[in-house]
Amino acid sequence: MAGTRAEVLQWHGLIDQIRITLPNAKSTVWGNENTPFIWPKLLRCVMWLTDEDPVKGGYDLIASALTQSGT
Repeated sequence: MAGTRAEVLQWHGLIDQIRITLPNAKSTVWGNENTPFIWPKLLRCVMWLTDEDPVKGGYDLIASALTQSGT
């Protein structure tokens, strides 16, 4: 991908092909700019935790992106 312009990187074709090839597969897609807002949920998913399980530092990513009054 070296030298590739950011505006030409598009994932919708790949996602469409996955949906066609594996119509019953469950997938979740998000834009990376949303990651700080959904980080605790992502951590819970990859660690197989429930919503009740505490995630220490789960909001550190969003806190690093916003001012204290913004958080």
